[in-house]
Amino acid sequence: ATLAKPKPKRDADETPSDPIAADLFEALRNLRRAIAQERVIPAYMIFGDRTLIALAERRPISPGAFRAIPGVGDQKAREFAQRFIDEIAAFCTARNIKGDDSTPAPPPTPPRRDPDPDLDLAPVRRPASREHLDRLWEHGASIEEACEETKLKPSTVTKYLSEYVEERIARRKPGEPPVDVSPWVDSKTYAAIIDAAAKTGADRYKPIYEFLGEQVTYDQIRLALTHDRAVRGA
Repeated sequence: ATLAKPKPKRDADETPSDPIAADLFEALRNLRRAIAQERVIPAYMIFGDRTLIALAERRPISPGAFRAIPGVGDQKAREFAQRFIDEIAAFCTARNIKGDDSTPAPPPTPPRRDPDPDLDLAPVRRPASREHLDRLWEHGASIEEACEETKLKPSTVTKYLSEYVEERIARRKPGEPPVDVSPWVDSKTYAAIIDAAAKTGADRYKPIYEFLGEQVTYDQIRLALTHDRAVRGA
């Protein structure tokens, strides 16, 4: 008989240290579990624990504040924002504490330096778990969430995501909606990358990275350029 693998224990640093945030974190986990049961999908496809921790610590009660939370893309905000905002607002009212009702712009993603990103362009062998990754992408999982789930490096996950985007564009039929990459690269960052590529005339990532003041990641550049080339070549 095959023994089931034990569920990994949550690390201590994956639970808010503040007691109020910890209570809200548990309430948000319960909400995530309920939504997952409604949709018959794993809970991590909704939001990862790190995103729930950020929600519990910042307590966003406006769409803008919710969208600014790391791990919340446009697609997930459309699908889940209101239910999580309602839960957070109810918690704040019950505890007589203030929530974040601001409308900030999404914060820039901290730059990640690759030792030599332009040498990391070789095709990657499709793993046995590719179908699992595709299901994650279809539910708008972030690159961070996919890394947590598969234990793969961000650069490897991004390569598989780029393949997924290319294949989706190639299979797209007339009349179908365009392939959306906003869960992984927001529209403002996408436009900036494509503009930088045009102005620098560069197909290499590093000149674009430097042109944008090192305020985007190589993963974002890779995905945006892959999507743009695939769309123009479709």
